[in-house]
Amino acid sequence: MKLWQIDTGECLQTFQAHPSLVLAIAFSPDGQVLATGGGDGTINLWDVSEFLHSPTSHSHHPPPLLATLLGHQKWIRFLVYSPTGDILASCSQDGSIKLWDGHLHKRSGETQQCLKTLRVPRPYEGTNITGMNGLTQAEKETLRMLGAIDESSN
Repeated sequence: MKLWQIDTGECLQTFQAHPSLVLAIAFSPDGQVLATGGGDGTINLWDVSEFLHSPTSHSHHPPPLLATLLGHQKWIRFLVYSPTGDILASCSQDGSIKLWDGHLHKRSGETQQCLKTLRVPRPYEGTNITGMNGLTQAEKETLRMLGAIDESSN
């Protein structure tokens, strides 16, 4: 991750936000927290308030990690805070949207839990294709991606 001072074009900070790719970022409405979503399926919340108060006196240390939110199974593709900062929404390649308490970073010691998971059922969700004849391997794989269950492949 790189944090930049827009007015001057100066790079304020470079740090490793995730062990894999960073695919999504969102600043809290007050600008004090940066949420990052990675290819590792986690969301990290970083305290970037020091840059808000004195953007020119940055250190060479990464911003403090406030919390890591767990729950997605695949890449985090999008992050957004509600306008009031009460909710952080994350969208993952696992097909789910998760809603998180946007104020978790202000309550230290609490477990970071998802408030709600939203998921649109896939077209063949729960359809059992175990033992079906006449399907190619590619067709079976497509049906599994669309939610079908194939117990013979487990």
